[in-house]
Amino acid sequence: MALAVDIALRALFGAFPDLALAVPGSELVPQASFIAHGYQRLPVILRPAEVVAAAV
Repeated sequence: MALAVDIALRALFGAFPDLALAVPGSELVPQASFIAHGYQRLPVILRPAEVVAAAV
């Protein structure tokens, strides 16, 4: 599973190099679970690599 996560994250950050949180980190609400660590929602801003390259 770790290999699949590695491949997925590399593809995500390759396609969206300027991926960023859409809200301040202090506004993220933790998931209410003692099994899984995470957040209820993770709003992000996506800008495709083509848009980033065209802006430069």
